[in-house]
Parts: sequence; structure tokens; C-alpha cells
Amino acid sequence: MGQSFSIERQSKPEISGRLTKACPSAQRITATPLRTSRAGNPAPPPSGTMLLKNIQMLATLDDEYGDIADAAIYIKGNVIQWVGKTRDIPKELRVAESTLDLSDRIVIPGLVCCHHHMYQGLTRLRGTNESLYGWWEACLPAWCELKAEDVHLSCKLEMTQLVMNGCTTSSDDQYVNPNDVKLDDAIRAAREVGIRFQPARATTNKGDAVPGRPCPPALLEDEADALKDMRRCIEEFHDDKRYSMLKIALGAEFNSEKMFKDVAELASKYKGVQLHTHVAENPEWTKFCQEKFGTGAAGFMEKMGWNKSNAWIAHGCQLTPDDVSAFAKWQVGVAHCPCSNSRLADGICPVRGILDANGKVGLGVDGSSSNETVNLMDDCRIATYLQRSGGNPKGLSAREALLVATQGSAKNLGRDDVGMIAPGMAADLVAWRTDTLTFAGLPSCSEAVSNTLPALDCMLDRAGV
Repeated sequence: MGQSFSIERQSKPEISGRLTKACPSAQRITATPLRTSRAGNPAPPPSGTMLLKNIQMLATLDDEYGDIADAAIYIKGNVIQWVGKTRDIPKELRVAESTLDLSDRIVIPGLVCCHHHMYQGLTRLRGTNESLYGWWEACLPAWCELKAEDVHLSCKLEMTQLVMNGCTTSSDDQYVNPNDVKLDDAIRAAREVGIRFQPARATTNKGDAVPGRPCPPALLEDEADALKDMRRCIEEFHDDKRYSMLKIALGAEFNSEKMFKDVAELASKYKGVQLHTHVAENPEWTKFCQEKFGTGAAGFMEKMGWNKSNAWIAHGCQLTPDDVSAFAKWQVGVAHCPCSNSRLADGICPVRGILDANGKVGLGVDGSSSNETVNLMDDCRIATYLQRSGGNPKGLSAREALLVATQGSAKNLGRDDVGMIAPGMAADLVAWRTDTLTFAGLPSCSEAVSNTLPALDCMLDRAGV
């Protein structure tokens, strides 16, 4: 990862937005002064070497390396060079500039979140007993008031919590851009925290696109202006190189058909730019799509020109078997958000069906206004249970859920450099303490790795590398 984040409990940032002033937690986050740009400064790539040795149990999630007891990892810069047993470390790799003994740690790849709304960090507990669009209406007044500093600090809060819970890479869907808000504000937060970041510069431009509920003018953007800023974000920030800390995606929410097509065309002009939107989230969306466009989820994606492998959707709770087959054929990804979808009574994404169809499915936390925990490991656990809730205890194993939360999410983001621990992969690792009450009663750490989620669930007293 890049720069680390800091919590400063005495000095407070300059506060500009009303929502920021009302949130003591946000005020404790150190606001790094702007230097060269509003988006902050990228950290230089890590240098030097590091040796992690005596790892109690390593879950590489790589088919070749598997699970390794008493393991070691040699890292150069931010890239893994060697993986194996501690006793087998090559002679030339036994000395590094930094060495850590992890004899009381389980190590897994950093989790990857492929759906979030980080601007929602200051607007939690809204519409707690509402379904999707009632909840959305409850959030709108606060979102219309968001200012740049609100969004910056909200994103920093969300990213900090993601990292503390084992997530090292995250996307973001910023389709709310009122007042002076820009994607730069989220990018600045990511650079300060040090998380690998792939935000979607998204837009809302059609007020009647939500079933029966107009979108407030404060959240609407002119199509030409939105496309111009999307292009700016790509050309200024998008880095498609391997191990990149910042890639840009494009998104469209509640937009005209023309805008969806224009966004897809713009993305096609740049290498590695992904597309992201919400599809088939709840029954109301499905009904609206049929009435407005005369089709379901797959037909909607095809009609908009988004039926391509650089697109991934959020939720998909109402995907039909035909939709699943079409998405797998096109390699359109799906971001499953089990905690948020359960809170909003959206339904359950057919994760088992997507995996069986060789489709792409990853995991997201969604925004804090509908999932207050910002803990991808929680979503990993709930995803497992929801796929079994229909009566099949093999609906989704703990290991499968972890693969969805790492490699599945990485595929949705078009990345092949994160999600497993192997030579040539980014050194995004999470180490979990095993000398805690959470591990009491387990037969062995090998068993803990095999069943990963029960062992790592809700470990609030953990300490990472």
C-alpha cells in the first residue's frame, strides 16, 4: 500500500461543511494541507526489501501455493518476490532491510471492495426502516448539502475503516456531486490513507429516472459538463500500469439513454477505464425498467451499450437465470452487497448461480447510509449465510466467499495484480492475530484458514502488519 493514515486527537482540521462540523469523528481525522493540487500528492512507490517470516499460517488463495504453515514472504518495493516455507527461504533472500516475525499471525491477501459510496460517511442511520427508494428520499436532503470538505473527510473515514478491517483496495461510486464537490476530494483522501483506489466518476442528470421520485436539482449535472469532467479525471488521474494506486472508472446513475451511451463511448477511448452502475437492485427497479425500457437487466445493459467486459454492476438482487447467463457470456461483473441489500430488503444476489455460470462476482460494502459498519469481512460472512439461507448448506463456502471478496472483486475492477499472495503480485497483505479470544476453541490454525470466515469474523482486537 502507499501512504499510511493518521488519527490526530488534539489538532482539528479546518471545518467548512455543516455535516463535517456535526461529526466529531470526522473532526479527529487529520486534514493534510493541500500542496500541489486539490487532489493531494501521490506517494512515491515503496522502496527497499522486507521479509515476513515464521508466519503461523498463510492463505495465499493461489492454486499453486495453497495454504502454508510456518511461511515466509519476501517483498521488494511493493511487489512479492518469493513465497514458501520459512525453512526454504533462499540464501540470498534471508536478509532484508526490514524483517517481521509473524509467528502468531494468520496472513491473507488484502480484501478488495468493488462497491462503495464513500460520500455517505457523514449520513449514517437514515431511513432505517425503509426500502430502497424510501431510504433514498430520506438521505437526499443531507446529500444536497454536501461540500467538498465534507466529502473529503467522509471518504477518509470510510477508507480508514476499510483498512482497519482488512481491505486494501476499493472502488467508489461518486454519483452525488453537489455544490463544490469533485472526485478530487475522494482522491485526496485515498492518497492520505494509502489505500489502492479505483473510483467511478459518476453522474446523475435525469430527474425522473427514479421510479416515481424526481431527483433534486442540486444533484443533477449538465450532460456536457459531466462528460467534460469525466475526461479531465481520466487524463489527470488514471494510471493503468500494473500495481497502480489510482485508476479511474466512469459511472451513470438515473441518466438518459443517450448519457449511458456517451459514457460508454468515452470509456472505450482509454485503456483500462471500467464502467459501473446499479442494476436489478430491487423489485421496484425491475418493474420500472420493464415499463420504461421494455426489458430486464440484461436487455437494459445491451440497450445502453454496457454489455461488455469492462462493465460491472452493483447489487443484481433481482437478476434472473437468463440475466446471469447473459452477464457470464459478456463477462459483465456483479458487486454483491449483502449487508446493505439485507438492510433495505432488496433481495439476495444469485452468487451461487453466477459462480456456476463462470461469471464474475465480487463483494462490496455499499455506502454507510445503508451499511453502517464499513467492514468487508462482515459482508463476506453474511454473503456466506445468505447463499445458504434457501436450505443448501453448500450454497457458498467460507473459502468461496473469501475468493469472491478478493479475486472476484479484483476481476470486476479489471485488475490481475491483487487478490492473492504469489510472486509478481502486489504486496497487499493482512495479518490477523491468533492469540485472541476469537481463535479460542479452534482445532488448529490450519482449520481456521480452511474455514477462514468463522476464524476471522469480527476480530475487533486484531492488529495488522
